[in-house]
Amino acid sequence: MRGHLRWLALAAAVMAGLWLTMPAANARPLAPAHGHTAAAPASGGTAAAGPYEPGNLLNYADSDFESSSGVGDWVAVSNAALSQAGQNSYLHNHSLKDSVGTAGQDSVFKVGGDTEVTVTAGDTYTVGAYFKVPTTCPCGRTVTFGLGFYNSQDTWLGWGNTQPLALNLTSSWQYVAGTITAPAGAAYVLDSPKVTYSGAATNNEVFFMDEVAFTPRRSAQIIGAYAADWVGANDPSKIGPLQSNKEFFSGPPNGDLPTAFSDTVCAGIETSVAKPQWPVCIITYKNLATQAAISQFVASIPPAQMVIMVFCQEPEGNNGTADCYNNDGQTGPHFVSAFEDQSQKIRTAAGDDPNVFLAMDAEAYQYADVGSSHSNGTDCSYIPPASSTDMYLVDHYESINNPNGATNPGHNLPNSGGDSAAEWNNWLSCVSPSGVPIGLAEYGLNQNLGTTNIDDALYADHPYLAGLQANGSINAPFLLWEYWWSGGDKFTDTNTEAAWRSFETQNGGGS
Repeated sequence: MRGHLRWLALAAAVMAGLWLTMPAANARPLAPAHGHTAAAPASGGTAAAGPYEPGNLLNYADSDFESSSGVGDWVAVSNAALSQAGQNSYLHNHSLKDSVGTAGQDSVFKVGGDTEVTVTAGDTYTVGAYFKVPTTCPCGRTVTFGLGFYNSQDTWLGWGNTQPLALNLTSSWQYVAGTITAPAGAAYVLDSPKVTYSGAATNNEVFFMDEVAFTPRRSAQIIGAYAADWVGANDPSKIGPLQSNKEFFSGPPNGDLPTAFSDTVCAGIETSVAKPQWPVCIITYKNLATQAAISQFVASIPPAQMVIMVFCQEPEGNNGTADCYNNDGQTGPHFVSAFEDQSQKIRTAAGDDPNVFLAMDAEAYQYADVGSSHSNGTDCSYIPPASSTDMYLVDHYESINNPNGATNPGHNLPNSGGDSAAEWNNWLSCVSPSGVPIGLAEYGLNQNLGTTNIDDALYADHPYLAGLQANGSINAPFLLWEYWWSGGDKFTDTNTEAAWRSFETQNGGGS
């Protein structure tokens, strides 16, 4: 079996209507990137060693550049000098640095070492990364991503490239991404992705790249579910293959962060699911933890296990109470102060660990329009600054009722009507300017809905979420889409379960 995994074949044609059919506006034919004549990589490569982030076809060494990984398997092709940059990164402690030799000439580099990844002909893939570029002009800097395709007989098919993606003059990190569709006969890519940086203004111009993702094109990089019986729900006859699970440590005395990862449900999931299919584990806790406690827990996380740590999830619903952190009143500013304290401690503990992240997880219900009885978060006062979190998550439950109370099926999140639409739109307006990844950590649809309405809502949200970054609604990846499989929000219809599976496996995703 070629590569680190053989991606699943496309679902049966009867499910084709569920798949995203995004216009190929940012895709280019198989051709050298931006005028660069690139030789074909040597055929017959090998898979890069793990571990991998769920949904990402690049391992941590080639995507996050931490610690002893250096620049991973990335190599210079032309007009580039690569090195690891310490203490200048988008996430964690390091990034990849390129020094462009000659101004006005493309700087080109790629994942080398004959690194091979299996793909499926006709499937579409997203390649994206965060960049930090100089603010000097002349302007017009762009980056173009490329994938080098081969068929199963190891015959070179050519480079597939994104459109040139604009890089703005800013001192901040910025995210860009494009899509590439595998041509007929494609079986794998080799020495890919390739990056072509254009528009350098000076000789030896320096820029940085971090958090590179090469993923199947679908609604989110990671699609999964919370389930009381996660292993059972993960069965392909239910809603598997799942790539996430959320876990709660709430209420005295269980609001404390667990002592070790072995104390979590996720540790049990690891014994039932083979690597690299371990789901990302979202670990939520409520009580302030000491540096020693956080460091002990983080040190116990297996290197192959991606963990997102969430302190005091849904703080907006506990305004003025002591639910989350000891005896402190829980207004927005109080929460942000406590979150920043825990954020600093988590980052100190994680250090170079590329598999440990932290997130703020909001309660969408509290983002209704001002004047309602549930708008504690609408002024954005509970949103920590982007510098204090790796991602913004939200828990959103959809009733899909329009203002006059009638069911309003077939509308996506921002157009669902009534409070549901206002909650989503107001939360999104609070976090979208940040450039930080976002996601749905709890997504429920069964409240006040029949099966037909549930299906219609899923079909509407599926392309909407996939298009958030492409249409400019957010300047970041849409990272996570987790269905609430438990209680009143459990799918009971086989067609609806099939729809969710098709979202997970679109373009070969889900493994």
